[in-house]
Amino acid sequence: MEIIIAVVGLIASGVGFYVKQLYKKISDIDTKLQKHLVEDAEKYVPRSELQEFANRIRLDVQAMVSPINDKLQSIEEYLRERKS
Repeated sequence: MEIIIAVVGLIASGVGFYVKQLYKKISDIDTKLQKHLVEDAEKYVPRSELQEFANRIRLDVQAMVSPINDKLQSIEEYLRERKS
């Protein structure tokens, strides 16, 4: 009978040890997740800022392409007016 109690005690202590280790790992993961969420919140760019940036880029590209487009139109007009 004492042997059975000793075996049950060893099994219980082994299970307790692994449960403690598992709880520690879960706690570590939770801590890392909370830290990650805080870091993401710091790096978050609001949608309005992103839209403003996209509009600024669009205007810059249009400003760069406009002279090229004007020159192409003048070349096209010249070629259309030119007698073959």
